[in-house]
This record gives sequence, structure tokens and C-alpha cells, in this order.
Amino acid sequence: MVLLNASEEYPEGRGFYMPERGEVVVYATTRRFALDMYYLSKSRYGRLSSLFLRNFFIEKFLKEAEESLKRAEQYFKQRKYRDAYALYIIAWNEISHTYSGVMSMIYDTLNVNLIFFVFLIPFSFFGGFLFFRGEGGGRST
Repeated sequence: MVLLNASEEYPEGRGFYMPERGEVVVYATTRRFALDMYYLSKSRYGRLSSLFLRNFFIEKFLKEAEESLKRAEQYFKQRKYRDAYALYIIAWNEISHTYSGVMSMIYDTLNVNLIFFVFLIPFSFFGGFLFFRGEGGGRST
């Protein structure tokens, strides 16, 4: 579960203000969880897709979650809370799959970069000897 107080302007969230008493009351928590996870997943996947890293299943779950959230928001505004709650739970399930997929893509990208970095250092060292090897007084330091 993620509780960020996220929005379209601040998809990573702005947090919640902690008053002097030390209590924070969040109403409609299922709605808040679903929206926070949606904005966070959509933002992170948007950054990945801008780098041409795409996943059909993530896009499918994101689209389904968006449709469920739109319908849930309509019910919420009409004060049909039972129907809205059910749709928020469905959207939350879809978004949790999306978030898992997005984070898996991010971790995979980081792991591949780490592997390339590990191989880059020795190959650049030996490549320097192979391509830039100089003999005698003309050798540069």
C-alpha cells in the first residue's frame, strides 16, 4: 500500500500535513490508495515509455484501471459509495499489477546497466592497451 497524496501535477505525491496533535485522518482511504497508486504508476511508466521501454500488459492494466477509476469517481460524486468502493477495489487490484510490472522494468533496467558497467571497466582498460599502445620515446602518458 502506498499513501502519497498524489495528483496529476505531483504524481510522486506531496505527503500529508501532520498537525500538532499528531493525527492524520484520511477519508475514503480505498479511493486515496487507488488514486495514489494510479498516478505513481502512470508517471513512472510514462518515463519508461518515453525511453522506448514498453510493455503491453502494463498498458492494458493501466487502461483498465483508468476506466475503473473514472466509473468509480462518477459513483463517488453521485454518492453511491457502495458501487464506488467496489470499483476502487477493482482499480486498486489492476493498479497493483501495473505497479509491480513498472517496478520490475525499472529493476531490470538497473541490473542490465550494472552488468554493462562491470564489463566496461576491464574492457576499456585492456582496449586502451590494444588500440593506443605506444613504444619508445613517442609514447604519450
